[in-house]
Amino acid sequence: MNDEGLAATPPTPHEHTIGSAPRWIKYLVVLVFLLWAVGAFADIYFFKRYLPSHVWLETIEPFATILGAVTALICTLCVFLGFRDEERRTGKRTNDVFSIIILIVMVFVLYFPTANLFRRGLPAMIASAWGDQVEHPFVIGDVDDRDRKHCHRPIVLRDMPVTTTLCEMPSEFRAQLQPGMSVVFIGKGTWMGLFVEDFRIP
Repeated sequence: MNDEGLAATPPTPHEHTIGSAPRWIKYLVVLVFLLWAVGAFADIYFFKRYLPSHVWLETIEPFATILGAVTALICTLCVFLGFRDEERRTGKRTNDVFSIIILIVMVFVLYFPTANLFRRGLPAMIASAWGDQVEHPFVIGDVDDRDRKHCHRPIVLRDMPVTTTLCEMPSEFRAQLQPGMSVVFIGKGTWMGLFVEDFRIP
């Protein structure tokens, strides 16, 4: 009897690819991508005058950090598997240094928008829809005269996440603020934070 017919069948081009992954993995990838996309969109276009309160940050920070890290790692893993699939399909090996640089950049690019969705994005959406006039205390870190790419006339605050900066405030508003000054910002919001409209010195 000829054993050749019993030999293992070579894998098809679509085996061991993301396309052949279980359905729950595909759903998870879509979910984390949506979290990142909504966070990035909210952070760039809507909430340059929104500040999360210290109470909210203390409450949400562990969750935001973990979810941001998980999202970044899952999406980066998908990119890594994409590199592997491309190598298997074409037979060409991707430059290892290039791949490592891309993966490291991906982690940071994916982490911050996702974490900021929970730090600022969702609270800002709630404040925009159902907010009332509130006040929250802050300490001025720096009143920067240099415009940034996505933040004009920035005001940096102490004890805030690195990506949380008050942007596009009027010049007369900024002129009254000094580094180290304690202020109470006033505006539409909730206990989670507010859209800054005015301030008073406590």
